[in-house]
Amino acid sequence: MTPAAADQPFFLWTLFQQLRRRGFPLGPNDYETVRTALRVGFGLASRDDLRAVVIALWASSREEAAVVAALFDQHVSWDWEAGDPTVTASTGPEDHESADLDPSHSDEDLVSEITTGNDVDESLSTTPVGTLPTFDNVEVPPLPYEHVFLPQYPVDFRSVAQAWRRLRWPIRYGPATELDIDATVRRRCTDGVVSPPVLRPRQRNRANVLLLVDRHGSMTPFHSYVRHVCGAIRQVGRLHKVGVFYFHDTPLEGTDPSLLSPLSGELFPRLDAVLPDVPPLVDGILMQDEDLSVPIDAAEVFADYEERGALVVLSDGGAARGGYDPLRLLDTVAFLKGTRRWTNRTVWLNPLSPDAWTGSTAAETARHVPMFPMDRTGMYRAVDVLRGQPATIERPLTGLLP
Repeated sequence: MTPAAADQPFFLWTLFQQLRRRGFPLGPNDYETVRTALRVGFGLASRDDLRAVVIALWASSREEAAVVAALFDQHVSWDWEAGDPTVTASTGPEDHESADLDPSHSDEDLVSEITTGNDVDESLSTTPVGTLPTFDNVEVPPLPYEHVFLPQYPVDFRSVAQAWRRLRWPIRYGPATELDIDATVRRRCTDGVVSPPVLRPRQRNRANVLLLVDRHGSMTPFHSYVRHVCGAIRQVGRLHKVGVFYFHDTPLEGTDPSLLSPLSGELFPRLDAVLPDVPPLVDGILMQDEDLSVPIDAAEVFADYEERGALVVLSDGGAARGGYDPLRLLDTVAFLKGTRRWTNRTVWLNPLSPDAWTGSTAAETARHVPMFPMDRTGMYRAVDVLRGQPATIERPLTGLLP
C-alpha cells in the first residue's frame, strides 16, 4: 500500500528546502515535477523507488546524488505494507503543545498536572545547598536517527563546474554533420540549380587543462577540498582533456642557488635584480599519484598538453605557514618561465585568502603570475584570464625568455 498523498507535500517540501539551502539550483518547476511523478505512480512501490525518483529529478552528478540520498534518509520512513508513516525524528515541541491543547483534557486534569509540577519544584528546593543532585545510572536511549555528515566546501561541485565550463576554445573537427547555410546558398547561387547542401564539422571544445597540485606538508589540510575541485573540473567541466599531476612545494627543482648571491644582504630578497638571469626550468619530474610515488618526466607531460593548453597550479605557495623561502621562490619563477615555452595561459589557485599571503613566498609569487583564491570569485577570475582577459601583475615574466 502506498503512503498517503496528503503527507507527501510536507515531506518533499522539507527535503526541497534543505537542498536549496545547500546550493542546489531547484525551482518550483522541479518541485512540481516530483509531485507529478508521484501522482502518476512513480516512486510509490518502495522507499528505494521514491529515493531513486528524487535523485533522478533533483541531482545532476554523483556528488549531488549522494547529498540527496543522505538527506532523504533523514526524513519520514514509510511502512509500505501498512501504509502509515513512521517519523524517524524524535518527538518535537509541537507534539507536547498539541497534547496540551487537546480538548479531551479536562480542567481538573490540567490543574492536577500543574500541582504535580509544583510539588516536584518543592522537592527539588529542599536539596541542601552545596551538594549535587543524585542521578540514577539510566542508559540513554539511542536516537531514532543517524547523523549524516556531508562535506561543505567553500565552492560546491556545481559552482566549480559552472566556472570551468566557460573555458572554451571551439574548433571544428570530426565528421561533417552540420549544415553550412552560407556555403549552401553560395553553391546554389553559383550553380543556378538545386544542389546538395554543404555540410561542415561541428564545433567542439578543444581546451586542454593541466592541473598541478601541491601535496603534503602545509597543503595537507586542503587535500579534500583540492580533490573536490579537481574532480569537478575533470568530471563535468566539459573540457577536451584534463590532466592532474602532483608535486611537493615546487613543481620543478634544480635552479642554481648561486643566482641569489647578489641578494644575500637582504632579509626578504626580491628577485627583480636577478630575474633576467633566471634560466627557464623545464627538466624534472612530476608525480602521477597523490602519494608522490609514481614519477613521470615533466617534459612528456607538457608535450601532451601543449596544443591549446592551459596550466593551473593549485598550491598555498608557502602562505599556510607564513614563511619566506628565497630558494623556493627561485625554483617557482624558473618553472613559470619554463612553462611559457609551451603555453602563455597560466594561473595559480591558492586555497588561502589573499590576506594570508602577506609576508610569505606566495605574495612574491603573485607578483609574477596571476594568483587567485580558490573560492567562487577567484575561479571565475582565473577562467577569465585563461580565456584571454588581461590580468594585472606587478612583475610579469613576459619578454624575459632567452
